[in-house]
Amino acid sequence: MPSVLAPFSIPLRLLNDVRSIADSLAALPALIDELVTLSGRLGAMQEDLRGLREELLPLPASITQMGGELGGLRGDFASLPGTIDRLAVDLGEVLVNVRPMDTDLSKVETAVRALGPQLASIRDELDRLREDLSRLPFIGKS
Repeated sequence: MPSVLAPFSIPLRLLNDVRSIADSLAALPALIDELVTLSGRLGAMQEDLRGLREELLPLPASITQMGGELGGLRGDFASLPGTIDRLAVDLGEVLVNVRPMDTDLSKVETAVRALGPQLASIRDELDRLREDLSRLPFIGKS
């Protein structure tokens, strides 16, 4: 049951309530400033988003075009494994044909190296023959 003195405490409670409301209202100007700042930032963000939207507008068409080009590229690459396989077979055949040549060319190289001293010997022999021929009376000096 309420106290008999309760009606007398109403002015005190009212004063506390008014102080509480005043304290709350004291922070209101700072909150309003923050809201104004946030409003400006939101406006700038909306402008950025509009610009971004304009920049991204051609992107779907570019992606579609690139998808078409990639499809063609896939088609070009589809035949590549077969081409590589044929090339491997051809190179295998070339290797089979070239291996015997390696031995033959090695023999040719050995023979050519042996020709050097033989050619020098032939040159010396020709010089001696020229000298012998130059002594004959019917051969003119050259």
